[in-house]
Amino acid sequence: MKGLTGLVHGDDFLVVGNLEELKWFDETLKWFDETLNAKYTARWESLLGKDNGKKQEMFFLNRLIKYFPDGAGGAERLEIEADARHVDLLIRDFGFDAKTKGCDVPEDKPTSLDLIETERQPGLGGQMPSQFRSMVMRLAYLSTDRPDLCHPVRALASAMKSPKMNDWLKLKKVVRYLLKFPYMKRTFQKQTLENAAVISYSDSDWAGDLKTRRSTSGSVVKWGSHTLLVKGSSQKVVALSSSESEYYAMTRTATLAEFIRGIFDFWGWKTKATKLRVDSSSAKALSERRGVGQSRHIQAKFLWLQDRVAERELEVEKIKGPTNDSDLVTKVQTKAVIQGHLDRLGFTVSGREGHKLIS
Repeated sequence: MKGLTGLVHGDDFLVVGNLEELKWFDETLKWFDETLNAKYTARWESLLGKDNGKKQEMFFLNRLIKYFPDGAGGAERLEIEADARHVDLLIRDFGFDAKTKGCDVPEDKPTSLDLIETERQPGLGGQMPSQFRSMVMRLAYLSTDRPDLCHPVRALASAMKSPKMNDWLKLKKVVRYLLKFPYMKRTFQKQTLENAAVISYSDSDWAGDLKTRRSTSGSVVKWGSHTLLVKGSSQKVVALSSSESEYYAMTRTATLAEFIRGIFDFWGWKTKATKLRVDSSSAKALSERRGVGQSRHIQAKFLWLQDRVAERELEVEKIKGPTNDSDLVTKVQTKAVIQGHLDRLGFTVSGREGHKLIS
């Protein structure tokens, strides 16, 4: 399409072109505008780029995107800020104000006593169950741009069918955390295609769910230094060992990474073998052999990962646990650990200083 790469989300279009195309970029944009308006009624919202003398920021899908050229407070980069309107709505729903004390972390580590107490509690009454579900879904939308919310949201979502008072209090703590850190931005520093590759990180929390004893898979997919996806999910199979749960997490992460790689291949960006980084030596060894060995209960549908490794389309690398950033979405973490993971992933949380106040 005349050298442009495009993204369509409903009735929103986003197109980009490289520096070599800027000589005839205006002509190309005119062609694109005429093509759209031949069938639809479309208008340009914003234009970012080095030759654009206007304000270097725009909104796309309610996310604030800022472009910083070389010398504008650092290296050339893009910053994408998560939509904070949902944070404001959650704060209003709980009736919090400037005097309400915020939290440093979004959740506390549950205990067996907490589980027993929650099981004994009656379900929420009146409109509270509906309010609970609505607010959790709002948090789930936010978590796509805020990896610090992935784990608490997953835990809250498991209680949506019949929420109890303890679940309501957990939700309240997450919103108090957002009261203190309502804003988060993701930074994309300039990098070259020659140095970029799909790099993924995988981790699991074996039998971490105290009620079901199911494990949690954590996945991070990056394109070079750019974090594209951070996701946590409950495993559907009850793993009988930590090695098994780590292997299931690896297959989940590899699926996401290969999907991202497929997008780049479709765009014509031929990539190297996908790198999959894990902190489990036993799971790594399982992925590098053929067959289940002594672990005969592992379902055959997970063994495709071994084929990808054998074909050298997927390279499994061992890393140290503290630097495995997928650990962020598998279990409850301290403030310092959360901050460390976010820093490496390119995310920055902030308060309301320099931003609009709640009105």
